[in-house]
Amino acid sequence: MSPTGVAARNAPQVFQFSSAQEVRDARAEIVATLEREDVALLRGVVDASVVRTALDRIASRFSRANDSVIDHKSHAAAPREVPNYQRLMLGEHGEGEKNRALCMRIFHNPSWNADEWGMHAAFRSMTEIRNAVYGVEPDYCLDAPEGDVYTLFRVHHYPAGGGFLGAHRDGVAASVPERAGLQGYVQALLVMSEKGTDFEAGGGYYYKDGRRVLYEEFSRPGDILLYNGQTLHGVQTVDPYTPIDLDSAAGRYSASVTLYRVYRREMTMG
Repeated sequence: MSPTGVAARNAPQVFQFSSAQEVRDARAEIVATLEREDVALLRGVVDASVVRTALDRIASRFSRANDSVIDHKSHAAAPREVPNYQRLMLGEHGEGEKNRALCMRIFHNPSWNADEWGMHAAFRSMTEIRNAVYGVEPDYCLDAPEGDVYTLFRVHHYPAGGGFLGAHRDGVAASVPERAGLQGYVQALLVMSEKGTDFEAGGGYYYKDGRRVLYEEFSRPGDILLYNGQTLHGVQTVDPYTPIDLDSAAGRYSASVTLYRVYRREMTMG
C-alpha cells in the first residue's frame, strides 16, 4: 500500500537492503534517522514468502489448549531453560504505573529450541540487524546468552475481534541494553500480516507529531520496523466488529527479537 494524506507525511523513511551486512554499512544513516524520526522501515532482508509459510504453519498447528497461564521466561533460572511456549495475555499486566492493557497471544521460540514455524532464519536476520544498529558484533546474543542477557524470538498474535495493545513506550525492555553496556535502545519488529488480506481494521501504530499512524497501511509482510525508546506505539483493536474466537488463529501477527535478562520469580498459580 502507499500512504496518502496525513499518513504519508508521517510514514517512516524506507531503506531497501538485501542483507544485514548492508544494514551495518548504513548504520550511521539509520541511527541518525532514528534519532530524528524515532522510526525507520527496512525492506528486503526478510522475504515475504518466509513470513507467509510461517503464518500457514501457525494456523495449521494452532490449538488454544496450548495456551500457558505461566510466563516461563520469568521463572527460568537461566536463559537456556526457557522453553517453546504459547501464552494468551488478556487484561492488565505489570505492576504500579507500569500496568499495560492488552489482548494478545505470544509464541516464544528461543534460538536454542526447535524451529517450530520455520522462522529462525528470519529471526537471525532481525537480530543481526538489531546488533548492527547497536554497533556490536553480528552474533551478539544470537545463538547463546551473554551473561544473563539473551535474545528471545517471539511471534505476536492479536486475535481478530479484539486483539490490541495499549499505547506505551518500552520502559522495561529499554533498561536491558543499558544494563548490558549497549548504547541507546532499538527494537526490531517484523511485519507479518497484510492489512486487507489477513485482517481488515486496526493494526500496529506509532505516534508521530501527535497523530496515530497505522503503519500497516503502507508496510508489507517482511518489512522490519525499527523504533527507539521514545516511540509511543501499540496495536489498535484488530477487526473490532468480528466476533472474537480465541480458538481461532485468525488475526494480526508480528514478530520481535527482544533482549531480555534473567529475572526469576517464584512459581505461583492463580
